[in-house]
Amino acid sequence: MRDILSEILHRIKSAKNLTVETVATGQSIDDFAKYQRILGEIAGLEKALMIIDGILTEDEEDQDL
Repeated sequence: MRDILSEILHRIKSAKNLTVETVATGQSIDDFAKYQRILGEIAGLEKALMIIDGILTEDEEDQDL
């Protein structure tokens, strides 16, 4: 098994890619409310990736000191 952080990143990226594909194909989007929810999910997954990246960047900077 990969280390825990790599696994978390992999799963978040996979979930985001699947959700983006859903929007791109229009698959299972029955109404505007569902479309908005899916876009919110994409934004949330992207925010999670940005937070993790920020933490990793801070950690790398701390190690360089």
